[in-house]
Amino acid sequence: MRGPVKVQGIALMKLSGLLFILPALSRYVPDIWQLPLALVPTYWPAHLLWALQTGAPVAWRYLAGSVLY
Repeated sequence: MRGPVKVQGIALMKLSGLLFILPALSRYVPDIWQLPLALVPTYWPAHLLWALQTGAPVAWRYLAGSVLY
């Protein structure tokens, strides 16, 4: 019984890496892909950080998205 549990744990760990990779990829994909990527929970805080670093006036939108998501 221990074997399948280990395999499932490793698979879950690999899939959880997408939560960190997808927001980074959103910087390099066309705008049409931004909406589906906005469903990833880490999208909003990542974009908030980037907006604050560049001084973008739309940072409040990403803050609101982070809080509401």
